[in-house]
Amino acid sequence: MFSRCLSLLLLGCGFAYAKELRVCAEPDNPPFSRQDESGFENRIARLLADKMRAELSFAWEPQRRGFVRKTLGAGVCDVWIGVPSDLERVLTTRPYYRSTYVFIAREKALASFDAPELKALRIGVQLPGNDMAATPPGHALALRGRIDRVDLCRVPDTDAALAAIVDYKSSGHELDATRLYHGLELQLLAYLGALSHLTDPQGVFNVARLLPAGVFYVSLKSGNKPGLHRIEAREDPHDLRIESYQHRGRFDGDRLDQFDRLSETKGTQFRFSKNQDGSFSKKGNEAMPAAQFCALLKHIEDFLRHYGQAIHAGDARVSPFRKGKETACDRCDCRPICRFDPWTELYRVLRPPPKPTEAVVGGKTSGKRRS
Repeated sequence: MFSRCLSLLLLGCGFAYAKELRVCAEPDNPPFSRQDESGFENRIARLLADKMRAELSFAWEPQRRGFVRKTLGAGVCDVWIGVPSDLERVLTTRPYYRSTYVFIAREKALASFDAPELKALRIGVQLPGNDMAATPPGHALALRGRIDRVDLCRVPDTDAALAAIVDYKSSGHELDATRLYHGLELQLLAYLGALSHLTDPQGVFNVARLLPAGVFYVSLKSGNKPGLHRIEAREDPHDLRIESYQHRGRFDGDRLDQFDRLSETKGTQFRFSKNQDGSFSKKGNEAMPAAQFCALLKHIEDFLRHYGQAIHAGDARVSPFRKGKETACDRCDCRPICRFDPWTELYRVLRPPPKPTEAVVGGKTSGKRRS
């Protein structure tokens, strides 16, 4: 069950006598809103404008992540019709109706989000994920692992299985060593750490123990580009396709045989490279020695514990980061209400992790410290 309500970013005495009512709206989301103004939310906007004796105008924007920032936050409109009643980034009115989400299936009806049939189905949902922008069914699917997945590989002659988290992306993505070192990009590794702490995985995964083995982003979009010259254009398209869908992340190099059984010195589906003596190269590797991979998971767990303890103690300071020219504020949906002022306050600068003899926690395998 959820509530939808009329959302206003600015509400004051002068607003009621505005000459123009600018409404943020989705151009193609029937029956809620359409660009021909046939949606019931468009009609609600029309009634509100008539009541205010104001001229109605719509700012059409697909209702995706960043919608508030691109519309209300950018000052292109004043009102968003129909949002969850507990949306924190705007001021809302009292709910004007309540409704639920339902499954619509071609054949067999689905009883719940836990229905086993969901594992084999392609699911359409407006905003999947587990962030603030996702819709309620998007949250429910993410929490049940229907968006990303957990891959298991049983360890022979034991009651354990290796576990890897896979996150499919519409474009390329990889873990950044600097972000990891400073406690960012924790999602996949936090998932994997949580799996390793399950007290009874038997009921869910049918194994007694889960051994963390790796986390990966996999692009669903080929990155092939036209060849710059004739030789490149004649390269094997099969090899190019394999490289385009490469797994990017971090994994336990001691388990390499379970990830890649081709016995090659350089990976195609997984990013690794070996020296002649069989050791991993000191650069360009996402395979980590087992001890370092375990240390990475502990590093992430320590960060999560630190964040939780700080929040519990009442420390909710805004401390956005800067990494090169990029800042945390660049794509933040909370900018319209955030009190951080970059003119008077300093960003938290993310500097690259140190480079000890062995790979630092969160980083790729690296060489000796420079003098």
